[in-house]
Amino acid sequence: MQCDDAIKAALALLPTSCEGDSELGDRLTDLYAAVAAAAPNALIVVTGYPLLFELVPGDPDLDIKTQINAATTLLNCAIEKAVTDAPAGINIVYVDVTDDFAGHGIGGSGVPYINPPPPLGTQTEAFHPTAAGYIAYAAAISAVIPSSWSNKDAA
Repeated sequence: MQCDDAIKAALALLPTSCEGDSELGDRLTDLYAAVAAAAPNALIVVTGYPLLFELVPGDPDLDIKTQINAATTLLNCAIEKAVTDAPAGINIVYVDVTDDFAGHGIGGSGVPYINPPPPLGTQTEAFHPTAAGYIAYAAAISAVIPSSWSNKDAA
């Protein structure tokens, strides 16, 4: 019951659709403004989250995995909207990683990018990226950061 209450409280922070506003989005917009004020010359790079699970028909846990992926999609929508709604003049970019991780989630047929929970994985690494997942994150981020920005201080 305690877990159900925590899930409901977390879901209440998310938007009900990708076009909607949310409490989490408002908090993130404020956070991004505070980061920009503290580091006015920084490029703020914000990533979304990959979908944790590959949805396989016949999986006895398909319903809960579908719900988790749907909540992750709404979380990503809140994050992306907060980046879009950040005050003018903030150097900020959103990086969507869902396509980069497609086929590589838990239960996928590709190289795993997400560590599974026990008994297949460890408790401390569960649901975090594998080494290949971190490489996928780095590639996604590198693809959107202008090379001129990352090399501007090299001279």
